[in-house]
Amino acid sequence: MTRPPKKQKARPLAQLRADWKKSAIDTSGVAVDIIESLLEHARAAARAIRAGSPPWSTSPWRPSTSPPSCS
Repeated sequence: MTRPPKKQKARPLAQLRADWKKSAIDTSGVAVDIIESLLEHARAAARAIRAGSPPWSTSPWRPSTSPPSCS
């Protein structure tokens, strides 16, 4: 038995990001600045993962380099 054909051609990452952003703005009902903030947070997390450091150390919302504490 063979695999079914792929439904879509692979798209470049930049195109996937642009499509996600447009879709999020069009369908979520959330302010554009919040979408921009989420996108920047995702980029910071991706940079941290590629660098091998914990994502909270580069997060714009957590200036501390220690993990969040449970209280």
